[in-house]
Amino acid sequence: MLLTRSLLRRVLYCRHKHTLVGPSDPLSNIRPVQHLQPSSQAELRVQELENKVWQYNHEFWSRHNRQFQEGKDVFAQSRLVDTGGEGRLSVRELSEFYKRFLDDKYPEHLSYTKGWLKLQSKLTWNILKLNVQQMFTTNNNKT
Repeated sequence: MLLTRSLLRRVLYCRHKHTLVGPSDPLSNIRPVQHLQPSSQAELRVQELENKVWQYNHEFWSRHNRQFQEGKDVFAQSRLVDTGGEGRLSVRELSEFYKRFLDDKYPEHLSYTKGWLKLQSKLTWNILKLNVQQMFTTNNNKT
């Protein structure tokens, strides 16, 4: 059997037509995804993995964004005390804070990225297996 682009596109589209996406979370800025009832065990496994990846991202970015905002508030207060409480922070001062914050959080980002890549590769492999299975099931039903 020849794998055509249109067939592959159709299989990939079918997988996502029953997915609902909500508004972004105020803390993590990640949009929650809700799936409808899976039609097979393989689909259920993919949905569970997608939820696991979402939860991993949500927990990391909620924590990261909270730490960022707290650090920025402390930084702003210390700068305003140094200047006698006048004015606002300059772009240069904020960029110094951003750079220092990201440099300090580099090991956490590295750990997050490694964990995310592991989860994402497992998810990608299961999606590939599901799509191939659906592709052959779809073609066998047509003949």
